[in-house]
Amino acid sequence: MDLYNLDKSIDDLLRSVDESVNGLLKGTDNIIGGSADNFQEVKMTETHTGNELQNLPRLVRDERLEDRTMSRIGTFEKIYREIYESQTKRLMSFGYSDLEYSVLVTLLSSCIEIELNQSVYRKIQQICKDAPAKGKCLYDTNINIELKTQTLGCFTYLINRFGKELTEYIGNSDDFESLLSKVISYRNKASHTSVISKEQFLNFYMIFSKLFNENITGLMDLKSSLRGSSYSFSTINPVRFDKEELEYLKRISRPEDNNVLMNDDNSGVHNTVEFNCSDASDSSNFSSNEKGQKYGVIFTDCKQLAVKYRGNSITKEPELQLSIISDIRRKILEYINECLRFGIHYVLLDVSLFDPFFDKSDGWRAYLNILDRFCDKNGINPEDEPWGLFIIGGNDVIPMPLVYNPVYAIYEGSANSDNSTPEDVDSDLFYSFKPDQILLDEKLKVDLNRLFNCNPRFFVGRLPLENGFMETSFDNDISGYFARSINAFKQGGIKIGSLPLVTSCESSKTVARFMTMNIPIKEVTPMLGYIENNIIISPPYMVDEKLISSNQEALYCLKNQMSADMLVFILHGSDEPTSDEYLGESSSKDYYTVGFSADMFAASKAKCVAGICCFGARFIGYRRKYSALLQAIYNNTLLFMGSSRLAYGYFDSHLGLKNKKHPIYASEVLMRYYLAYLLSGFSAAESLLRAKVSYIDYAYRNKDAESSIPMGLTLMEFNLYGDPFQSIVPLMDDFHVPDLIIRKSESERTEYKVSDGVMSYNGLRVEGNIDCLSEKRNYSTLYDKKDDSSNGLGRELRNMVDNNFRMIHDVFAEKLYDILGVPPRDLYCIKKYSSSVGTEGYTLLYKHTHEKLKQETIVELDKQGNINSVLSSF
Repeated sequence: MDLYNLDKSIDDLLRSVDESVNGLLKGTDNIIGGSADNFQEVKMTETHTGNELQNLPRLVRDERLEDRTMSRIGTFEKIYREIYESQTKRLMSFGYSDLEYSVLVTLLSSCIEIELNQSVYRKIQQICKDAPAKGKCLYDTNINIELKTQTLGCFTYLINRFGKELTEYIGNSDDFESLLSKVISYRNKASHTSVISKEQFLNFYMIFSKLFNENITGLMDLKSSLRGSSYSFSTINPVRFDKEELEYLKRISRPEDNNVLMNDDNSGVHNTVEFNCSDASDSSNFSSNEKGQKYGVIFTDCKQLAVKYRGNSITKEPELQLSIISDIRRKILEYINECLRFGIHYVLLDVSLFDPFFDKSDGWRAYLNILDRFCDKNGINPEDEPWGLFIIGGNDVIPMPLVYNPVYAIYEGSANSDNSTPEDVDSDLFYSFKPDQILLDEKLKVDLNRLFNCNPRFFVGRLPLENGFMETSFDNDISGYFARSINAFKQGGIKIGSLPLVTSCESSKTVARFMTMNIPIKEVTPMLGYIENNIIISPPYMVDEKLISSNQEALYCLKNQMSADMLVFILHGSDEPTSDEYLGESSSKDYYTVGFSADMFAASKAKCVAGICCFGARFIGYRRKYSALLQAIYNNTLLFMGSSRLAYGYFDSHLGLKNKKHPIYASEVLMRYYLAYLLSGFSAAESLLRAKVSYIDYAYRNKDAESSIPMGLTLMEFNLYGDPFQSIVPLMDDFHVPDLIIRKSESERTEYKVSDGVMSYNGLRVEGNIDCLSEKRNYSTLYDKKDDSSNGLGRELRNMVDNNFRMIHDVFAEKLYDILGVPPRDLYCIKKYSSSVGTEGYTLLYKHTHEKLKQETIVELDKQGNINSVLSSF
């Protein structure tokens, strides 16, 4: 018997409750998550009051529940809340006066039936297939093991017969069977008599919730183990939405969109919307990419895009709203169809098709879960070639994952609260992986070592938008980008005719030269103080908000920047709301200059931008005029790679340390690898992910080159913006670039490291434990500037309880203050640390503020006072 026939009673009852239920569903953005908090545990009593009826035990949420189960639970909670709120607070509304409690019993009973069929029944089918003798006991019953599903009544016998094999998942089979029998009894009464009283319903719910809550995790584990194995039973069909859900989807879709919702046989039975997008391409070949063909997902929320571009007022006009949503969806599908001409097979995953069946209460992880279900249904396997994931919209369309910032650990426990380092970092990196590969603790600290030991499922790019209402149009923004992207695909990629042009601040010009060694960059005529080694240095276009128009050298630099096809920046950045510039320094370093500003992208020809700048790719919470990323991507730029937080690296002064072997650090290493992959012809999103894996491999091979403090942040904060499949017409024959070593006794040169690395054969993950990623530190505060009443470090040091630090202070002070030029007055805090990898030492944090620019320098010392590492933010 098919599940839909089993649930016919539900469909008949719901259809009899006029359009009021439909109106209720239509106005609900979140059936599942929005009402769950109203369900709280109560004790069983013989007489049930109205308050008890409103406070039932909450049903356990598990993201592995079937879509149909989740929607049923949500429908139950919404209807139940309306009924009892009506009876206790106001007159009956929504036409529920004729709604019996039987429909609620039937709704919930079908939930356990669905999950038992997907877990217990499939397990029994597997047992009978592997050991046919096990199935002989069914010959004398009316149970046919070859059927797609079993009725709820059959499960009492099946669980009794296979209890031993199911004990691992359901515990005591007798107890399970006893509770299930009681649920079945109530269901039968509801189905055949339709007379269930309030008292009977409450008794039923207490039994059902106990059965459901105590066993659902075990059933989900069983279901996951079956789906994760090679076993598959040919008669098991993909999960489908119910008829009432299909009706809802029809109502929120225009007639021309119905082909997305229907089967080919037009039977009216719904294929799960997010899993089968027939408008895009044939999904039958998704799991096995043909050579030369690329596959990807466009991930967005068309309803939210409509609201952003046309305002909330459209929600009051349903027909207008549907028209705008349909128009947006049509334009995205047109882009998908155009991409097919170039061997790119996109499918559209539109979150708005799942309102109200999509639980958004879990933030970005809810979106990752729906993406995960899409992958499961379409056979997108992390072990296969990764797909592209093109996210369209900003943080209020598809949320950017937000996790703990590893650098913030230095601040924790400090009395000072004026820090410029956010405690979190937003990163699209996590959309590349499966949910169960992302391990987060209670502070949202992520296990990056585990993450990068996994094969990615997606190469991710995002077309960002500012938050809130848009002052522009969809056609100018999204469709405009689509048109430019298609033109690039027609040309076989983005043509960088003039080679990448590099701009650096004065204090990192030597580091910039190291970073671009073996990388083709644009040749520019040398000019003392302005251009050295083909690198433009802190061009003073503007000082104190006054444009320098008479400086011919600066104008020459500006002309080169405006005409370059690709721009690479190593400049300062800021998170100030109205700061839109990338900053350089004067040669005397006594003031900052504008190296490039956001509004300059309107006249720039740059199709590709990559920058090491603090907050260089900021856009969440910023107006477009103050975001270089948004200004660039909606003018001429197709690809933008930059950081969402403080970007750390070396400055030229760091190269003066005697024990320093490596001339680039953190962000500069990542940028070097990104440029090498990108200019060798890899797609941009793949280039960034490969660069991150290469960066980890570099840290492993050069164990004295990296510190764990900035590495985690660097891996997460750099994101790609633009179509993930966009690439550059190759400028390099080989993406391999050598490690860089500083030679003190001879001229600086490059060399390869001979030692083995940890990169996997495909270059998309690492293999093994990397100390820089797995290290955990415990910090204790020795000095905090806010507590320094002496206004001087000397007196504070004399009062320190850590005698060892007082003794070694003179060992490092000369190097730190004389060679590196770090002012002692900028000391923010001193922390002593012990590490999980067995090391101990000290971390010194310095903060430098100059008008709108805030910089940090982090110094790491061993217990003898030797400087292990020094890094600064740009």
